[in-house]
Amino acid sequence: MLSAGAHAAVEISVPEEINLHVVNLEKPNLQGSVFSSSRTLELPNGLNQIAFRYSYNFVNRDTAERVSSKLIVMKFEASDQTLSFTLPKYRDAKEAEREIDNFQWHLVDTGTQKEIDAITDSITVSGFVLGQNFNEEVESYNKKGGKAAVGLTYVTIANPSTTPETSQMQSSSAAVTSQIVDKKLAEQGSLVGSLQSLYLQASKEERKAFQKWMIDQE
Repeated sequence: MLSAGAHAAVEISVPEEINLHVVNLEKPNLQGSVFSSSRTLELPNGLNQIAFRYSYNFVNRDTAERVSSKLIVMKFEASDQTLSFTLPKYRDAKEAEREIDNFQWHLVDTGTQKEIDAITDSITVSGFVLGQNFNEEVESYNKKGGKAAVGLTYVTIANPSTTPETSQMQSSSAAVTSQIVDKKLAEQGSLVGSLQSLYLQASKEERKAFQKWMIDQE
C-alpha cells in the first residue's frame, strides 16, 4: 500500500460533476456522502497527480443521458491550500456533447480565486465502462512519459521497518506520495454511482423488474 504524509495539508472540493478516478496512482479516498453534491479530497503538500472525468447524468423526465469527457490527467504542486473546481454549466446533454471535448475547467485556490499552476493532459477512454481500471490507464500513461506524467520510482511504498537512513532517502526522492486509501469506501462509492447511472438509463419496464428483484432479496 502506498503511504501519504503524516498530515494532509491540501484539500480539494470535488463536485458531483467530477468523477475522480485516480489520485497518486491509487483510488481516491473522498470524504463525505456519495449522495452529496460535493465531497472533499485530502492530499499531502507538494507534487500530486490526479486523473478525473467530467461525467454527469442529464435527466429529462423519465430519461437520462450521461455525458463524459476524456480522462484528464493533472500534475500540480500545492501547499496548505484549499482548492475547488470551476466548471461550465450545460443546459442539456446536447450542449454538453457539443462542447465536452474542449470543455473549460479550472482548479483554483478558494482563498485567492487564482488558478493554480498545473500541467494537464488527456487520455481517450470509452464513455461508460463498468469496472474499468483507470489506475492501469494512468500507470501506462506515466510509463510512456506524457507531459503530465510522474516517475513511477518517485512513489514510495510504506514500510514500517524502514530505518531512519532509508526513510530519509525515500523522503528526498519521493516527488509524489499517495494517501492511504479506504478501498472499501472508494469501491462502494464507485459501485453506487454506476448503479445509479444504469438505473436512470433503464426503461420503465426494466426499472419495475429491478425493483421487484430488489424486494425479493429482502
